[in-house]
Amino acid sequence: MTAQLGASAQWVAGGDPDGAKVRQLKSRALVGGGELDHLLPIANQRHLAELIPHAKLVTYPDAAHAFFCQHDTDFVPQLTAFLR
Repeated sequence: MTAQLGASAQWVAGGDPDGAKVRQLKSRALVGGGELDHLLPIANQRHLAELIPHAKLVTYPDAAHAFFCQHDTDFVPQLTAFLR
């Protein structure tokens, strides 16, 4: 948790206001989210999926921050396929 908070603080301090760093990602990306998430609004996931080349976006209209638990029967197989 400490490492995650430190990395987040560095990201916020240095930032990526125009998305240049994110656009340079070479690896595949699976971006997921619940459309009712107030902690990480779905607009963030949509923005990331637009910036990252060839990213796949998976969203759930009736889910919040724990979308992967609320929709585990749908999301887990997609995540497994993505990781393979």
